Amino acid sequence: MEKVEAENLQPESKVFQVSTQGDVSALAARLRDSTNLTRRRIQELLESEPDSMLVLSRLKFEAVGCDPLLPARGLNFVEQLNQLFTYHASFQAAAWLLDKHPNRAPLILNLGTASGTDIESRDGYLAAEVFAAVDPRNNRKLGNDIARLKLRDVPLKYVFYLSPTTAGSQDEFEIGEVSVRRLRL
Repeated sequence: MEKVEAENLQPESKVFQVSTQGDVSALAARLRDSTNLTRRRIQELLESEPDSMLVLSRLKFEAVGCDPLLPARGLNFVEQLNQLFTYHASFQAAAWLLDKHPNRAPLILNLGTASGTDIESRDGYLAAEVFAAVDPRNNRKLGNDIARLKLRDVPLKYVFYLSPTTAGSQDEFEIGEVSVRRLRL
C-alpha cells in the first residue's frame, strides 16, 4: 500500500484512511496544489483566447482543469469544481469527526465514486455522508442522505454539507438519530 501521510487503502482509487489531523491536512494540501495548477491554466487560456464563448466551451468540455487529488490527471473545469468542494467538505468533516470522536479512528474516506458511505470508522461504529451544494435542498440531496443513513445500523450517523445557505435550517440539527452539520469554507 502507498503511504502518503494519509494511507491510500486502494492504490489508484480514492479510498483513504486517516487517523490524525495531520493525515487530513496532507490530503487537503493536495487540493491547493491542483487549484494552483488549474488557475495557471485558466490564466493562460484567458490571455490567449479572445473568444469568450470558446473560453467557456473549453472550460466545460476540455481538460483545462485537473483531478483535485491527482493533478497529473486532467479534467474539465466544471468536474474539478464539483470534486474539489466535495473533497474539501469531506476533509473538514473528517477533521471534525477525529476531534469529536478520537476513539473512532481510523476513519475511511470513500471519495469520488468509491462505494460505501463517504466517511466511516474502521470499527463500524460511525457513518457519514458529505456533500457540497449551492443549496442543500437541491436534488433532495440532504433528505436523501439522511434517509440513507437512517437505514444504516451504526450508533453514530452524520450528514455534513458545505453550502452558502442553511435553506432555513440551523447550522446543526438532528433528524431522528442523524446529526446534520453545515460546513463553511
